[in-house]
Amino acid sequence: MKQIDGIRKLKKAMLIYFFSFILSILFIFFSFIFSYKSTLTILFVITFFMVSIIVNILALLKIHFGFKILKNNNKSYNIGAIGAVIQIIGIIFTSIIFDVVYLSIISSDFIVFIILLISFVITVIGSILVGIALWNIGSEYKRNKIKVGAVFYIIINIIGILLLYFEFKKILDKKKK
Repeated sequence: MKQIDGIRKLKKAMLIYFFSFILSILFIFFSFIFSYKSTLTILFVITFFMVSIIVNILALLKIHFGFKILKNNNKSYNIGAIGAVIQIIGIIFTSIIFDVVYLSIISSDFIVFIILLISFVITVIGSILVGIALWNIGSEYKRNKIKVGAVFYIIINIIGILLLYFEFKKILDKKKK
């Protein structure tokens, strides 16, 4: 596959990631609205949460495969593919602990805190690796906004996602001409 196919996958991933972010915001909103724990409410909140997690994982898989394509021309992009997988592992840990806490299976706050801390660290490490690979794309294509998007991807994810989406779109539009 051509390198442009990798950029195309990353652009689609950013769009899916944005959709996942919107779902997550809606999940938080509905969690507060339905704070009482009836069976139907628990089922609704967990289902909504799981859909959000699945969409997030789909975006990360697109990122992974986008970097796998780019890796064929530049081995430094493999770090992004690895970072996406690490982020998926962190997200799965977080979703498992959320379900366990929401269903009140573990009552120890300390254990929950330790597991959440580990998941957070794993996810941040994955984000940093993806951010480094995104920075490399910015360097290769001489696009400073991609570099800025890479930094925001790590720090304030949603801003980075939007910036990267539009910059990848510009690269693809330029290649069409």
